[in-house]
Amino acid sequence: MIFYKVVYITAAIWGAIIGGIIGAIVGTPIPVAGSLIGLFLGVFLGAFLVELVTQKGVSYALNSAIGAFYGRVGAILIKSLLGVVMIIAVFISMV
Repeated sequence: MIFYKVVYITAAIWGAIIGGIIGAIVGTPIPVAGSLIGLFLGVFLGAFLVELVTQKGVSYALNSAIGAFYGRVGAILIKSLLGVVMIIAVFISMV
């Protein structure tokens, strides 16, 4: 039973990853923030569609897609914060 759940969780993760990549590529022609918007929409739609294909309910698929979206936003915020901290550390070490 545990293996059954792990396979579907892995499928949703792969759906979010592939959806994010495709969304970022599709959004690239839009100036300034197209790649980011495409990335966020791709992650959401990828996780949502994979959950629907694996015959989960719409509410479960929606919750999974929202979780994938929040995870992507959190990861980007943490990476940005770490980048700012590293830049500040370099400037402090130069003084």
